[in-house]
Amino acid sequence: MDLDSDFKNLILINRYKFIKFLQKGSYGKVFKALDLTSNKFVSIKLIPLEFSKVAKHEIEMLKKLKGNENICQLLDNFRLKSIYIVLEFCNFDLFEYSKTHIFSSIDIFNIAKQLYNAISYCHGRNIYHRDLKPENILINTSTNQIKLCDWGLSTTKRINNEFNVGTEKYMAPEVFINNYTSLNLKYYDAKYVDYWSFGLTLITLLFGKSPFKSIKLNDNSSLINDSNYKKFVLFNEKQILFDIYPNLNNIGYRIFLNLFKINGIDDSLGFMNKIKQRNLKKFMVELENNYKFGLTLDEEEFDLDSNYSYSSSLNYSPTLTYSPKFSPKLPHHSHSHSNSFKKKDKFKDIKIIENEITVDDFTNLNWFDY
Repeated sequence: MDLDSDFKNLILINRYKFIKFLQKGSYGKVFKALDLTSNKFVSIKLIPLEFSKVAKHEIEMLKKLKGNENICQLLDNFRLKSIYIVLEFCNFDLFEYSKTHIFSSIDIFNIAKQLYNAISYCHGRNIYHRDLKPENILINTSTNQIKLCDWGLSTTKRINNEFNVGTEKYMAPEVFINNYTSLNLKYYDAKYVDYWSFGLTLITLLFGKSPFKSIKLNDNSSLINDSNYKKFVLFNEKQILFDIYPNLNNIGYRIFLNLFKINGIDDSLGFMNKIKQRNLKKFMVELENNYKFGLTLDEEEFDLDSNYSYSSSLNYSPTLTYSPKFSPKLPHHSHSHSNSFKKKDKFKDIKIIENEITVDDFTNLNWFDY
């Protein structure tokens, strides 16, 4: 079916003129339209009435999230033969954009600080996204501003017992680990679920591929069939990241581990306690103070602030709600690429307190056990 032809010249409620079909999602279709009142482009999500509960939930969440520059804003909603949700228009999502763009560490920082702005805002209103991934992060390429979208799977229940929610390869292990272990978790913390997906999204953009992939085995396609996933999650072999990403350097490894806290499956109490050590604020402080040195081995040879260095087109700078004043001093740890590690880790001392986590002296931490 040619959706562009079917909707050509359609004007909804004498205001929104159809321009073109954009994509099909799990619960409906998305179109680009022209708002004849403002003469601006908008996105319109068409959701069949059979999914009215999903549509109502997303509308309610978006109303609570109005006012943040890095969250795709609800502009209008109405019901005809379907439910229509009118949203701000952005011309790409980061998944599509990544197909034609290579992201530098500067780009990753610029994306991270905007995504941090969105996540801090929604968490501050007791809303947890639960489906963070490049496909749900929009970018306006004329301004390089990103906007988090698609709140259909979001929740207001931070301590949650609704398992198997999200997109598996970006999903935190605790959300579906009961499927393949005997841990038998009774609940998970949705805040830390978003933290894990935050890290997975950024490292996927940096290297152009997800660290884990679903592999089909005995008619069952799952991450648990991926040997790298097993080593990283079930057996706590964090250094497998260097095998997955040979271009990852020590700085990048240490920074990303702030969000990839997992303890293996020896016991459920230890498993849950380790998850509470995921620290997004600490991740952002370290990233802000060290992205200029590069997160990859290739970038270590360049001064990313110089005129001849890697450049970034993603230079949009929102106001952040955290105020890092120092950067942590991290001990250098050798790995298989240590001979190529030419820059000394440029960190200072820091003290960060976030919820249960207190770090007084970073120099005393064993980063490969932490």
